[in-house]
Amino acid sequence: MEWPLGRSTGHGYGTYTVTAKITSNGEPGAAIVLWPADDVWPGGELDMAETAADGSSRLYGTVHWRKDDGGNGFQSTFYDGIDPNAVHTFVLTWAPGRVSYSVDGKDMGSVTTRIGADAANGGVNVTIGALNNNPNTSITLYDVSYTPLASVPAPPPTPPPATGGIVPDATGTARGTAGADVFVATGKLTLINGFDPARDVLAVPVNPTTVRAYADWDFASPEGASWGMRVTWDGGSAFLRWGSRFDPAKNAVRAGTAPPPAPVPAPAPGRITPDATGTARGTAGADVFATLPRAVTLINGFDTSKDMLALPPGVASSAARIFADWDRSSPEGAAWGVRVAWGDGSAFLRWGYGLDARSLISG
Repeated sequence: MEWPLGRSTGHGYGTYTVTAKITSNGEPGAAIVLWPADDVWPGGELDMAETAADGSSRLYGTVHWRKDDGGNGFQSTFYDGIDPNAVHTFVLTWAPGRVSYSVDGKDMGSVTTRIGADAANGGVNVTIGALNNNPNTSITLYDVSYTPLASVPAPPPTPPPATGGIVPDATGTARGTAGADVFVATGKLTLINGFDPARDVLAVPVNPTTVRAYADWDFASPEGASWGMRVTWDGGSAFLRWGSRFDPAKNAVRAGTAPPPAPVPAPAPGRITPDATGTARGTAGADVFATLPRAVTLINGFDTSKDMLALPPGVASSAARIFADWDRSSPEGAAWGVRVAWGDGSAFLRWGYGLDARSLISG
């Protein structure tokens, strides 16, 4: 990797071209990365190619940014229709307000929101690198090049939000149009395709301040599995396909037209303790996972919208560290999730995205 020695080192707006072969064996680990030149993460990382964690070996590119709360925001673009284990020429073009992807000359799409500026325009450059952090995967580079933009066009203006409403079809799926849309949440709304947090809003039947949003993974879509945001409120929820930047304070409004929410059952009072392997598994209801130092090493089925993690007696939730991590020890296979660490112990929450101090209790 080129050394990230400061915001103006590396390269700015332009076209990045890498010819490479990624062998994944269905696992993530190898990637072509444009790393922030100031070496600050979360930040303006641009991934040219990496492998999905769902065992499909599909390749995709990702735009990362630093969220307002300091967390990692991202939007991914899958490279469908290509052989993931063959040699390909990956091209990423970074311009003001836009990152575009192509593979072997075929357009794979663009991202036009939350795109950082390069150093010459008040932002941070990137450095070119490749990584492989999994012994079961590999990456071979054949050619790497960078061509700066000849000229820098002004970013396109953002259209104003539309006032019209979109309701779901019979399958519970709503799809956006080319303009700004308002999605009306009803009891039938389960999936939104094409939700763009930069222009779209989700009209919920409750006060938006009570809405919870957390990163999730959707396998039910007929278009295939994808990342997004799960949005929950009293009486309902919706999955925003690719809506990884959804902010309830900005993207949710009161609808006033949806039916009143159904009563929400009280959380289950029972506690769950680990089995002999140190693994705890949740049930369909709200669970409290009891932890002791080093007693729980892995939790499967932790749902940040309803489950709680009980820290050891005397450990305050504010003293625990929460950070994204990767687990390879699970008998179900490797997976992303969240590591919660305290004092002399820690627990890995498999698929536990969106965890914050509100999901932790003491004693």
